[in-house]
Amino acid sequence: MALTKTKDGKSYELLRFPMKVMNITQGNNGPYSHQGVNALDIAGKDTGIEPTFAPCSMRYKWHDSAANGNAIFFESVNKVMFADGSIDYATLMFIHDNYIGDILALANKGHVFAQWEEFGDEGTAGRATGNHCHFEVAKGKYSRPYDGPNRYGVFCLHNSISADKACVVDGVTIKNGNGMAWKKASQVKTGSSGSIKWTAENGTATFT
Repeated sequence: MALTKTKDGKSYELLRFPMKVMNITQGNNGPYSHQGVNALDIAGKDTGIEPTFAPCSMRYKWHDSAANGNAIFFESVNKVMFADGSIDYATLMFIHDNYIGDILALANKGHVFAQWEEFGDEGTAGRATGNHCHFEVAKGKYSRPYDGPNRYGVFCLHNSISADKACVVDGVTIKNGNGMAWKKASQVKTGSSGSIKWTAENGTATFT
């Protein structure tokens, strides 16, 4: 199921929040491992393992070791629309999935992960004390995995931005939004006339 919005007559995928339940256990500049960086730790509805979903149509770019949390990086196939209304490519990082071999097997076949396709899971790979997904998003094409360490010793995604400026939350149950300014697709301002379109197997519905 794709979520798109038009700007100046061109349709763009909107970046979607990558889990169905938002329960942020550590946010931007968090006191444990996010000092000075834009990063979210997302748990689902409970302490179990829940899936992650592709925020946009994306291709695999690189991954790190299990010791470093199986960090895995993707790049949007095309330019996308961010929740702040800007248009650019997106780079996405996910950490702590316990097993990424299934993702890599598909990537090695040239698979493009469709927007909202289930692709990974929460987990505890690397240095994690409970099941969650560490998520970071950046504007622009993938160029390198990390910047850092910063003065707190923390590494982060290159050119990262706050996730609430990137992702819309349509279809997401917000259990704990960490006080951030989350938007739905209808609230994204494009600076021009536009429409929003859901595309599903059973047809298309357009709304504004």
